[in-house]
Amino acid sequence: MENTPHVISAELVNRIFVFALALPICLFAYGRLIPRLSPISKILASIALLAQGLAAGFALGLLPLQSNMYWLWDLQREYNIPSTLASTQLALVGSLALGAAWLLRERTTWQSLYLAAAGIIFLFMALDEYYALHEQIQNWKRYYLALGAMLVVTALLVAMRSPRRAWIWYFCFAIGLAIAGSGAVFIELLPVSCGAMGILHLEGCINFALWEESLEFLGVWLAMLAILGIFTDALPTPKTRIRHLLIVAPVVWLLSLALNSLIPQLESQLLAQPAAIEYEMSVRLRGYQIDSAAGQVRLYIASKRGKLEGLGYTLDLLDPESGEVLASHSQRAAPHSRYWMLEPGALLLYPQWSQLELPALPPPPRAFWLVLTLWHTAAETRAPLPVLSSDHQLLSDTEVLLAEYVAPPVSP
Repeated sequence: MENTPHVISAELVNRIFVFALALPICLFAYGRLIPRLSPISKILASIALLAQGLAAGFALGLLPLQSNMYWLWDLQREYNIPSTLASTQLALVGSLALGAAWLLRERTTWQSLYLAAAGIIFLFMALDEYYALHEQIQNWKRYYLALGAMLVVTALLVAMRSPRRAWIWYFCFAIGLAIAGSGAVFIELLPVSCGAMGILHLEGCINFALWEESLEFLGVWLAMLAILGIFTDALPTPKTRIRHLLIVAPVVWLLSLALNSLIPQLESQLLAQPAAIEYEMSVRLRGYQIDSAAGQVRLYIASKRGKLEGLGYTLDLLDPESGEVLASHSQRAAPHSRYWMLEPGALLLYPQWSQLELPALPPPPRAFWLVLTLWHTAAETRAPLPVLSSDHQLLSDTEVLLAEYVAPPVSP
């Protein structure tokens, strides 16, 4: 008799994995770790876990959600609630580690150095989680894996040199880092699983992004419990001011993300010269700033996320009488944007800094032309992007006369 495959939905497999991961970790945490924390630390830990539970509930389809609002909770998107939550949790761990390094009463030099280093690393990871700084680092997974392994091994070594009551916190910190690291590095290596899996037949495909994010969230949460434990050892009964700071810290981080995202928008609207230039590949120039005295140019390029890969630009200072290029600067576009709660398909604003190396120029009123060309690299060849529409004068179908450039007057 042939074996009849058992049909199971991939969605159910995703849910089983998340619950099978979260249940033992939460039982262990609330049975062995959280009772050792101060009241304010218990509140922080429970709020963080509740926020994770809501994110997982919406992502797994366990909580009702309108389809047009799913992007706010989609674990595979950036600039939404899960990415904000992950960044805030990392920032809280970093802040607590720095605070514990300062306040720990029976600290050794090794403890202080380790906690300070871990705090700085976690604060950087909080920025990286939201702004994807690692995208500019080749082989970033290798470096992250090495850094994580170093933190884990060092945590175990520091535990051996710490008071016995602190051992559980350093071991918990190491385990949390290992869980988070396995999600960030190894889960992505798993092949997409659809269809038959032994005696099981999957309806749909397993969403390994849910697995990855669940491991990262719970691993960092364990690391946060460990730092909260070390912080509780440092201040068993924190003063009112310290308790308020613990609550305010994640709120300040959230406000920082929101306000920081407004800066390029305000710059481009209030300080920049407006521009409405549209290129192929859905790339637009929204505005620019020119500092003639310093030879600096700031561009505000807008595009969808991922479109800037391989994109670059060239600024030429042109003598309009002779047609001679007096100065030229080319560079790849930096794909760093600052947004908060960005809807799918929206254009992101990417501010770009450029420094022109200017020759000696005749004084005013002699004016020169600053010409902009956007290009895309394909097979190591720069292909200029054609301009589809422009409110600035075109010198060709790819060259835009951005502005007249007048050399600053020479001081007597």
